[in-house]
Amino acid sequence: MKRSKLLQQLLLLVLAIIFSVALMFSFVELPRLLGMAIDQNMAFPGMDHGSGEISAYKTEVYISSLHLRWVGYASLTLVFLFIILGFTTKKTSWAWAGAFVIFLPVFGNFAMSMFFLAGLGMLRVGWLPFWDLSFQILDLGNVIYVPYWILMWIFEKFDYWAQADIAWVFMGVGAFLFTWGVMVWMQSRFGQKGVAKLWIYRISRHPQYLGWIIWTYGLIIYAPLYNDLKKSWGIGSSLPWLFMTMIIIGICMMEEIHMKKKYGKEYDDYRDKAPFLIPIPYILKRIIKFPMSLIIKKKRPEKNGEVAIVITVYTILLMAVSLIWVDFGQAKIFPINESKRQEEVTQLVAEITGETNWRIRDKKFNALAKYDGLAVAPLIDFLQSDDNENQENAARLLGDLGDTSAIMPLYSVLSHPWEDVRVNAIQSIVKLQGMKSLAVLIEGLQYETGTYPRSVIYESIGQLRASEAWDVLVEGSLNDEEWARLSAVKAMAKIDPGNTSAYLIPLLQSENDWILRDAVAVAHQIKDEATLPYLEELLGYDHYEIRFIASETIDAIKATSAFK
Repeated sequence: MKRSKLLQQLLLLVLAIIFSVALMFSFVELPRLLGMAIDQNMAFPGMDHGSGEISAYKTEVYISSLHLRWVGYASLTLVFLFIILGFTTKKTSWAWAGAFVIFLPVFGNFAMSMFFLAGLGMLRVGWLPFWDLSFQILDLGNVIYVPYWILMWIFEKFDYWAQADIAWVFMGVGAFLFTWGVMVWMQSRFGQKGVAKLWIYRISRHPQYLGWIIWTYGLIIYAPLYNDLKKSWGIGSSLPWLFMTMIIIGICMMEEIHMKKKYGKEYDDYRDKAPFLIPIPYILKRIIKFPMSLIIKKKRPEKNGEVAIVITVYTILLMAVSLIWVDFGQAKIFPINESKRQEEVTQLVAEITGETNWRIRDKKFNALAKYDGLAVAPLIDFLQSDDNENQENAARLLGDLGDTSAIMPLYSVLSHPWEDVRVNAIQSIVKLQGMKSLAVLIEGLQYETGTYPRSVIYESIGQLRASEAWDVLVEGSLNDEEWARLSAVKAMAKIDPGNTSAYLIPLLQSENDWILRDAVAVAHQIKDEATLPYLEELLGYDHYEIRFIASETIDAIKATSAFK
């Protein structure tokens, strides 16, 4: 008998592991394989992962050409319709489907092999309605990162950047809890024992949901570690994850209403002993439950409508707390006196000076910049540091602070041997001086030899719309280095698009795919008939993005010509 029971337990464990692994596989490995197939067959348009105005322009071309805004609004409407139906019809599967779809944008960020409009990256289209309003709206769930920030702060005290390790711990713990919960649930179902309340169910009434929540939390922490994610236009993960988690909690509450009706006192006794999701101290539990008791005047929801109200209110409260990190900055909501702020600046400067981990140092530099005017003097001092990375960070941030006293110190590093220092100094000078920086930009081209800094100078001239620098840009368009030529032509397209095509055409004949991808986007910007023959040649090109933009550009040029 004991042997038979042991074999049964082993079988259930194997089934639970198979189920859990299959689920995790479907979220990690299948997208990678799908992405490879999509990439090889070029069944969907691709999108580069870079940042910059030209990437933003290409993204807009995709969204407009494929009518993705309408798709996004329709998709988001259907998702919330599923959720509403789930709560009003007592069918938790509908609400779960809605929560699952809401999480897909988060997963789209994780699927590193996917471009914005390829494969599962396409799933993020449902968040375009929020994206259209503001990037920051999608960060209104940033309160969820508080546990992660606390853990990172602890590890930073030991000079250790633990992001990857923290992510893996969360994913590992989540997968373990999910598997264990599935196994015990199977034991209860196969044993026909009614309420599952053994093992893991003694410390969580919903261990599978808890495991899923913890696993996905690790996922959103891990996703940014991939450097090839789209950086500038990526859909934020915090709000989708918050929505998904709150919907799942609502599903748990609805299931408990059902279990109460089915098992009566047996289930009441069980939930009086076992925590809802995780064991927490009594005082903290009272604090967490206070808004609910205030709203429904009950210990817990007893109707689906009450569940919907509670989940909505808690979601709004968490989004409101997130405003601290989204729009205003903590110091502006909770003002600190100047002497205290100066002490904190001094402390940050000391920490940066002694820090060896570049990730932590970058984070502290960004924290220093939040002190606005108080940060200017120490950042200027860092420009004269012996550490190149400190100089780079200082040069980058001084332009954002808007203090013109930094202009001359920035000039002093324009001949720095490290390119990144020079580039950040150039960009900051342009931010601080505007058109007054044009002379120094043109002068810089006389002695600057690096392709990257020269490209930044050309782009800065375009940003200033400096028509008096046209001849300089023409000279740049004849540069031996293609990337520098491309930057010059991009600037020309901003200043005088009608006279840019002659300088763009050689780039439309480039053998470099990356050059071509930007060149066809510039052609779409200027919409000049002179580029038509060269764009038509690209319709048979083996890279989908180039074909796609070329085709859209041809249509746009013809439409413009017909209108004339």
